[in-house]
Amino acid sequence: MPYTLPVIDNGGKLIKDSLAIAQYLEEHYPDGSQLFPEHSLPLVRLLEAQARDAALAVYPLIIPATVELLDKEGAEYYRRTREARLGHSLEAIHTAPQSKIDGMWKASEKSFGLVGRMLEDNPEGPFVLGKTRSYADIVIVAMLNFSRRCDTKIFERIMSFHPAFGKLLEACQDLLRDI
Repeated sequence: MPYTLPVIDNGGKLIKDSLAIAQYLEEHYPDGSQLFPEHSLPLVRLLEAQARDAALAVYPLIIPATVELLDKEGAEYYRRTREARLGHSLEAIHTAPQSKIDGMWKASEKSFGLVGRMLEDNPEGPFVLGKTRSYADIVIVAMLNFSRRCDTKIFERIMSFHPAFGKLLEACQDLLRDI
């Protein structure tokens, strides 16, 4: 299996990809919290894709700081594979034309704005499904928290895209911890 995270090994059965892992765990260990309330999977998939688009738009701005979060071996692998994928050094983003960086932010703001509006559209609570926390909320919180860990300025800019993100983070504080 190529290197990938996250992955779990459940008695020799390898499951990779966050969504597949969450579905597997919910199916095989139903006593835990329900991440996929009835009929929510299509919405979860849509929101996950939208949040991923938002994060990918600013990915080149975040990846140089990501290296600093990894151990030596992980940092070397991450740098090598990302530079091969990008075709340039991780730090090259710092010399990119401002118009390119502005375009990344514009695309990210559009996508994150839609995610924020989806959160806001349910007046019953801070979660995508109102009062019920689901996998979709965890995806959004993970992306927001990752940006905070990598670069607080990037995090603050993303947070400024929509006030619903602050409400969601507050409601999910029990999921966050310093590593």
